[in-house]
Parts: sequence; structure tokens; C-alpha cells
Amino acid sequence: MIQELFKLYGDRVKFLQINALANREVADRYGVMGTPTLKFICSGRPVGEIIGYLPRNQIAAKIEDALDSYQMCLEQSTPVPAR
Repeated sequence: MIQELFKLYGDRVKFLQINALANREVADRYGVMGTPTLKFICSGRPVGEIIGYLPRNQIAAKIEDALDSYQMCLEQSTPVPAR
């Protein structure tokens, strides 16, 4: 599912995946208590999250909401280079 979302949003959203058990320091820093957890981060600070499974269309809707809500933050951020 993440690959499908990357195809839709990869030019505007950077997707990172971590193993929360192997990277407890990162998981703790961002408050990841269970999986799956999706964090929306803009300019280094969390601005939203999804905890637990949701269908792809609902995740896409939340990504759209985050993009709309944090447009100013995104405009001030460094662009994500193309892969």
C-alpha cells in the first residue's frame, strides 16, 4: 500500500519506513507505541498521525488534508529531491 501511495504522492511527500523494534530511539522520539503508525512531519515537527490500519483511500484523504493544512509549512521546507 505504501508503494501505491508513493506513486501518488512521491513528488510531494517523503515516505520513510522504520522498524520500530530495531530503532527504539527514533520510535520513542516520535511517540510510536504500536504498528502501523504513520506520522506526518513538517519542518521536523509532527503535525498529524494515523495509528492502526486504514484503507488506502482513507490514508490518501488524510495525506491530502495534511498537505492542505500545512501548505505554508511545506512551501518553507526544502524540496524533496526526485528519486
